[in-house]
Amino acid sequence: MNEEQVEPIKPQGDNGRGAISEEHPWSLAAIARMTQATVAGISPEDWRLVSSLVAAGVTLDSRQVRGGEVFVALEGEHTNGHKFIPQAFESGASAALAKRTWWSRRKAARALGIHLLVDDPAESLQWWGAGVRQRLNPTVVGVTGSTGKTTTKELILALLGVRGPAVGTVGNRNNELGLPWSLLQVRSDTRWAVVEMGTNHPGEIRRLGDLARPDVAVITCIGQAHAGPLGGPEGVLAAKLEILEHLAPTGKLVIPDDHPKLEEALPPELEGRIVRFGWSERADVRGLGADYSIEGTRIEIEGRDQPITVPILGRGAAQGVLAALATARALGLEAIDTTPLAAVTPAVGRLQAHRAQNVTWLVDTYNASPESTMANLEFFDSISVPGRKAFVFGGMRELGDASPELHQAVGAAVGFCDAAVFVGEPARTSAPEAQKAGVNQVMWCGEASEVVPFLRRYLKPGDAVMLKGARAAGLEQVAIDMGIIADPNAEGGF
Repeated sequence: MNEEQVEPIKPQGDNGRGAISEEHPWSLAAIARMTQATVAGISPEDWRLVSSLVAAGVTLDSRQVRGGEVFVALEGEHTNGHKFIPQAFESGASAALAKRTWWSRRKAARALGIHLLVDDPAESLQWWGAGVRQRLNPTVVGVTGSTGKTTTKELILALLGVRGPAVGTVGNRNNELGLPWSLLQVRSDTRWAVVEMGTNHPGEIRRLGDLARPDVAVITCIGQAHAGPLGGPEGVLAAKLEILEHLAPTGKLVIPDDHPKLEEALPPELEGRIVRFGWSERADVRGLGADYSIEGTRIEIEGRDQPITVPILGRGAAQGVLAALATARALGLEAIDTTPLAAVTPAVGRLQAHRAQNVTWLVDTYNASPESTMANLEFFDSISVPGRKAFVFGGMRELGDASPELHQAVGAAVGFCDAAVFVGEPARTSAPEAQKAGVNQVMWCGEASEVVPFLRRYLKPGDAVMLKGARAAGLEQVAIDMGIIADPNAEGGF
């Protein structure tokens, strides 16, 4: 079996402004170079004939092959993508990126199609995404923060999209697989790329920044999400600041105006390249007031004659709008058309409003941090409903030693509710505080499934329910069992 060696290249960390190959960045030859692959399943002569052919795209899911894509075979906890390589080729994949150790003469004898063999497909996917970013060189906005990343990213995308083709992170794919996959959506006409950078361990944002090389870095907020694995509040701050390590030499930083420790930690060389957003006089993009309702959020902004209205709920919506406008300002687009913001809807699983049987449901079950939970409760308290209010809380995860205290604070904040249901061990400490706060009915459940019988007995027309909790709590199943949603957090395969 022939195996044609292709001389590999790896991005040199020049933010895409150094010398690059003139070959098409989506040709099979360029992909082989960027992934540092050797080529198998085809003779050297045939490879020379087809290596200049342009792939139609990339997929990590063989079921999504439509013809011409490169299928990346990843090894996951529950399945191994290499098993689906034949299916990918049968559906028309142009090549498969596979692990070199998986390849053998026996497998090769049965193999169909071009195989790009690498030591680690996940790592090669990262090199490939970084290589496309380097070669096509869009303006990249990197968004990180403890909360609000997805909302802010979507709002920035809406603003920039009126100034040229823009691509961004799909859903919340903001990790070491999702970010390079997002970069692989960039094409030759793409002007803007807006990518999320999430983390739950030190060094992750540094790695993501190395791949994306942002021209503008946005920090939405510094909170306590993932404070446990990151080493407390100081560790969270340090992790978010990793985004600066690969910021373009003249790149801008967008930050909230209300975090003194963040300001103190910024390197002096950023002076003059910072754009602040918020509600104080220090903000370069300043909100003057906001009205929150079940239909959306209306924000008045200094220097703008007309308020901006978005169909996103709660304080996070206002913060996201301000951050998006600050990003546009950092890019020199202060006079940008804000009309597209009105079409940005809540991300799947994030504080979405539903009505069923004359009951209002607020479903925010994708994740939970102390900041987002308190903001949700503030919003829930502010809205008026004819009936009663019930809060179902699935707890928060990865908060370290501060977890009991933070959960107690949530319990103490639900005194305006008529009923509160706490689910799972982390939320157990919330229940006594809710009772002290004066909630009429307080209960604790070990599993989310135990909540449904209570709600079926309790709820009446005119009532309102908020579901909030860490993904691990599984509160989305409550919404499914109650007939509120059909498929939560469904974003499709890669």
